Amino acid sequence: MEARAPELDARQEGSRARLQSLGTVLPDVAELQLLFARLNNEFFAGEIPAHRIAYNGRFGNLAGRITYKPPLIELSPKHFEGNVEALRETLLHEMIHAWLHARGENPGHFGPFKRKMRELGLPSIYHDLPQAAHRRRPRR
Repeated sequence: MEARAPELDARQEGSRARLQSLGTVLPDVAELQLLFARLNNEFFAGEIPAHRIAYNGRFGNLAGRITYKPPLIELSPKHFEGNVEALRETLLHEMIHAWLHARGENPGHFGPFKRKMRELGLPSIYHDLPQAAHRRRPRR
């Protein structure tokens, strides 16, 4: 078994602990990267260039967001408490944007986007998730 750098292990453990404190164990960022790679190969023939996948706890109404420069997909951990399948669907949604962009097509919610959604069995371009509860930070 290959040893990893201690600072990476501590960072990953900190990330997992923060997610556990939300009440649900969500995949850590390394697991999200592996999920991205698996979904890319399975549904997009590996055509999507590498993107960094990260959680963004500041999202209020957004479940996910993509930027192309730098290539980044951000997901809201608050929206996926108790619903890891919704995380997978949201990641696929954002990956469709990335796939269309990589092909030089309009990545918006238009015909090609909707066709790919149907092909993947995703129900709607809109997320059917409740608004995430606002979390107050503890006073110091």
